[in-house]
Amino acid sequence: MPTADRYRSLRYLMVATFAGLSCFGPLASAFTEPPQTETQWNVLLITWDGVRRPEFSGYPDPSIAGADSLPTLPFFWDQLVSQGKLYGDPRGGPPMFVANATMRSLPAYHSIMGGSAGICLSNECGRIRETTFLERLRDELHLARTEVASIASWARMPLAVEKVPGSVLVNAGPEPLVDGSADAERDRVNDLQRSDLPPWMEARFDRYTHAQAMNYLRKHKPRFLHIGYNDADEWGHRFDYPHYLQALRDYDHYLAETLATLSEDEAYGRRTCILLTTDHGRGQGPLWGDHGNGELSAAKVFLFAGCPLAENSSPFMDSPRFTSHADIRPTIEHLFGLKPKTCFLCGRSLYQPKPSKPTYSMETP
Repeated sequence: MPTADRYRSLRYLMVATFAGLSCFGPLASAFTEPPQTETQWNVLLITWDGVRRPEFSGYPDPSIAGADSLPTLPFFWDQLVSQGKLYGDPRGGPPMFVANATMRSLPAYHSIMGGSAGICLSNECGRIRETTFLERLRDELHLARTEVASIASWARMPLAVEKVPGSVLVNAGPEPLVDGSADAERDRVNDLQRSDLPPWMEARFDRYTHAQAMNYLRKHKPRFLHIGYNDADEWGHRFDYPHYLQALRDYDHYLAETLATLSEDEAYGRRTCILLTTDHGRGQGPLWGDHGNGELSAAKVFLFAGCPLAENSSPFMDSPRFTSHADIRPTIEHLFGLKPKTCFLCGRSLYQPKPSKPTYSMETP
């Protein structure tokens, strides 16, 4: 079979496999309400665009030109990973896959925000057609617009975050962040991100996304915040391995700064969980920078879920046999005390809360 036909057949097989497997989770949860819990969680969802499993495992790939021998994510592996659960662990354990087997960015973000494989097949598919969990959080929990936000480097991210534009606070690409308040630091970063543009289109450098996100976190203490980084994917597309590695090391530094920012407010930090994932992996060997063109290794992703500053142990279950991007939405909904969305291709919650203690009453005969 020609190579193109073989890859096409494998991709169709993957779509069918992921669709079939993803249906098992919601069958059980469709008839049960999530247990009531004592903790009201806040959630940070962090997405790193286009990160390969080999470098995520901690070190560069020595088979690629430009590799060095320095660790890529020392803070994550030495200090953070033990504070939660890691699904799709590249060092061993059950795999985690994209829910939408196109292995492209916008389809992946649609499946993360929508909670199922979805119908988006390319980065040109347009706006998501179903209510996202961000919109649901704001609507059903009656949250202010600043309490549910997405701050991202890629200008197309709003197409995955909102079905109805303006439903939640979204800032992406070089556009200035506007949150309805006077803020000198925000204005300073707004100016920088418009004047210091990256060599690629429809984006800003991650350093400005991170600065905006940390300032927003300190000022608004949102119930939910999505931070979307993009530089690693852009350097990967250029097959620039040294810059790709530097982007990962920047991400590790950003993680450390995020934890430090959460620690500044002890009460808020103790109630905040972090979910960290990538939208897709990348190829192998000479094709390490590609994805979405039949590179099956790009279908494998990862998810870290933990509440690192909480007083008790991680409230997430051990890794099941199969996880995918579709499991992120129901997990976040469950963390907020909402019954997770259920459908034939929906994911399942990975949150495993400690049930509230039952109360008893003594009746006098």
